[in-house]
Amino acid sequence: MMTKFFRDPLIHFLIGGALLFVVLDAFGSADELGDSRTIVVDEASLLNFVQYRTRNFDEPTARQRVDGLSDKELDALVADYVREEALHREAIALGLDRDDYIIKRRLVQKVEYIARGIADSVTSPGPTAIAAYYDNNKQDYALEPSLTFTHVFFPVVAGVVAGAGSNAEDAAQLKLQELNDNKVPFSQAPQHGALFA
Repeated sequence: MMTKFFRDPLIHFLIGGALLFVVLDAFGSADELGDSRTIVVDEASLLNFVQYRTRNFDEPTARQRVDGLSDKELDALVADYVREEALHREAIALGLDRDDYIIKRRLVQKVEYIARGIADSVTSPGPTAIAAYYDNNKQDYALEPSLTFTHVFFPVVAGVVAGAGSNAEDAAQLKLQELNDNKVPFSQAPQHGALFA
């Protein structure tokens, strides 16, 4: 009967699970197991807590403030930190952080604050640095030369420009001189010839 009992696959599974539980309990750390029942209070967490509470993010100032506390004040600070951390973890466990617009806005504010801090730390180059960069990288900003043209139409009848009494080349040279002298914009040049129909 006992041999039949140990041949049952369910018993093998239960024994394996029990062994795995014992091994993890004996050798696994609290971090690996995700133990949320332990709140670690160390100097770094207290300094961070004080900085957020006082809205002064200068670590030496926070360290002076913590070092200057009496034992009773330090105990109260630790109690406040532990209470806040426990309530925070409980709120997360209850899912109070999901679908909450206020938390969403606060996270957006934090990212904007970080982005502003990064942007403020980046210095803008001065005019001299910009000019030097441009001189070193002119090839990146140079445009290839290009040509364009516009058509000014002169109707030619029997080799003579109508209304001008000269050949087409002479009429074109005269019109070009007139357009240049009057500084006619490129886009308006076609209006100074005959309509092309």
